[in-house]
Amino acid sequence: MSLLETAKQNNQTTGIIICIVITFVIYAAIPRWYGFILFRDFDFSVGLFVGLLFTFRFRTEDQSLLKFGITTGLIAGGVSSIAPGFLMWILFGGHIFFLFIDIGFLLITGLILGFIIGGLLGWYYMNKDMKEKDIKEKDTKDEYGDDFFQDLIEK
Repeated sequence: MSLLETAKQNNQTTGIIICIVITFVIYAAIPRWYGFILFRDFDFSVGLFVGLLFTFRFRTEDQSLLKFGITTGLIAGGVSSIAPGFLMWILFGGHIFFLFIDIGFLLITGLILGFIIGGLLGWYYMNKDMKEKDIKEKDTKDEYGDDFFQDLIEK
């Protein structure tokens, strides 16, 4: 089994790892930038969006999309706050108290954006699946319409 097949099979874990890596790389590239509305919101938004897109792209049919998106977004947002928190602690302050403050601020942003982005992408993919199922049902109804069954009754 190749690495890509394993990543597709473990889509939630791989999506969370992608989110962590992208968030950390953007944070490490621009460490002094703070964000638009929330603390480091751009970093989390890009990381969560790309990670959750991967997660939804290779999901299985038995996964509830809205619940799956929200839980994956919350987990990814929470775990993604740890590595930048340590980097911020190393770069800007050496006391252990600042480590907890940095991770706390990042955790607030990660959880809020994880909930929002996970919910929105889950809702989008849920609506997309419903439309695809409706189209398939229409195709099967048209394929075996009343004329087909009427011919069977007459014979």
